[in-house]
Amino acid sequence: MFKIKFNRNSLIILGIVLLAAFLRLYRISDYMTFLGDEGRDVLVAKGILEGNLTLLGPRASAGDFFLGPIYYYFMAPFLWLFRLDPVGPAVMVALIGIATVYLVYKVSKEFFGFKAAVFASALYAVSPLVIAYSRSSWNPNPMPFVSLLTLYLSYKAVVAPSFKKNLFIGILLGIAIQLHYLSVFLIIIVLFFILFANKYQKIVFRKTLNSYFQIFIGFLIGFSPFLAFEARHGFPNTKTIINFIFSNTFQKGYGDNVSFVEVVKDVFFRLFGRLVTRFPPREQLGLFDQRIISLWQIGTLLLGLEAIFNIFKIKNKLVAILFLTWIFFGIVLFGFYKKPIYDYYLGFMFPLPFILIGNFLSNFPHKHSKTFWGKILAFGIFLLLFIYNLYGYGSTFNCLREQRVPPFRLSFF
Repeated sequence: MFKIKFNRNSLIILGIVLLAAFLRLYRISDYMTFLGDEGRDVLVAKGILEGNLTLLGPRASAGDFFLGPIYYYFMAPFLWLFRLDPVGPAVMVALIGIATVYLVYKVSKEFFGFKAAVFASALYAVSPLVIAYSRSSWNPNPMPFVSLLTLYLSYKAVVAPSFKKNLFIGILLGIAIQLHYLSVFLIIIVLFFILFANKYQKIVFRKTLNSYFQIFIGFLIGFSPFLAFEARHGFPNTKTIINFIFSNTFQKGYGDNVSFVEVVKDVFFRLFGRLVTRFPPREQLGLFDQRIISLWQIGTLLLGLEAIFNIFKIKNKLVAILFLTWIFFGIVLFGFYKKPIYDYYLGFMFPLPFILIGNFLSNFPHKHSKTFWGKILAFGIFLLLFIYNLYGYGSTFNCLREQRVPPFRLSFF
């Protein structure tokens, strides 16, 4: 007879993963979003099961172009497994969301230790906005998992370079660009991280170019279905995507006077406010006293700034370079984006604030981190965020619908 032994740490992460599974899978068929986009995707995936293969993916919600078809092929097995019930692809996304919780734990534990990993993964597991995008089938929803895995492998490839790692990074980037067009930002982050990390290690630039070439080969493999369509038709979508991302035209409702700095401030706040401190959406701001809103904003800003400040204290400089590159380019590149910015656009950065806050809390306050009261204070902040986000679980059911209307900018800035 086999005996399975669990230590305390294993039981803790098991509990976090089971909680994440419950929050994402409980009554998923009753509460999942199923709008026009989801219906279209199910019909295409059904066609694939019937032998009608496609090289073109869904139409982008904010531009006159199409994405790659990879998400349809992800959907098809689950649609078949659930006998053409649309809940199948939603379960697929939920499982990816659960896997992301564990990946957040694994990455945080390797970089910052067990305590930081528990803080990060537990907060990620109960974040209402994260849960909302883990309960319905939609092509951007797997982005948190893909982006975190890509950046984690990029770190591994820098520490111990290999053709297989770089090839897989490229394949993941090819998949990511088919899930969401703003994965262009993720590609830029990966390329700059490799450049900065190699420069820090004093690796000759020729080897950096070699890594880029290997990643490019993988990218062509991962992106091949869409490239086949583009090559056949003269790259119409590629041209439109580039024009869309860097065009100077603003959509109505966002404002022609929005500056680069204002956009950067807004994205920075929302990265921590919408994901970690559950700052309310625009239509709910009137439900709170203005003094509470102001304190809420200040607390969120302090939490975000402290989390970023702690990056500079990381002893492993390659890890520090990774997170500084991720947050800097991830936020700043939105300053060049001339369209409305919805919360789900931040999907490639969803795990980032939780990992940073996990590291911050595990060292908070730094000079008292080994004292009893320092540990109590850190745990108190964690518990406050955990309970408040868990309390907001019910608000996730309509969250996806809310995010398909024009976003808001905070008057605080």
